[in-house]
Amino acid sequence: MKRRQKINKYEQRPEEEIDFHDMYFDNLSQVEQFAHKKIKESKAKNMRFIRFIVGKGIHSKNGPVIKPLIIRLLDALETRGEIRSHKFDSAYGTGQNTGSILIKL
Repeated sequence: MKRRQKINKYEQRPEEEIDFHDMYFDNLSQVEQFAHKKIKESKAKNMRFIRFIVGKGIHSKNGPVIKPLIIRLLDALETRGEIRSHKFDSAYGTGQNTGSILIKL
């Protein structure tokens, strides 16, 4: 398979989208547990791609909080083989959107 075909295959539309904006969690541990649960549920439904919308953190007083947490979780899950890969999503053809993460299950 040529490189461009692999990229196009990876850029399929997600079957589920989870938006972390306006969600309320008591602590960061709950955020991580919720994200991991959503990944497991999506895999159990035989989904291939999901999207996490985490935002860029530009409105946070002390910078992004959820985004780095989710990135660390996804890095760990990828290392353990629980997900195949993850990357920042493209912003509707305008380039990289660092507030949206496409996850290949």
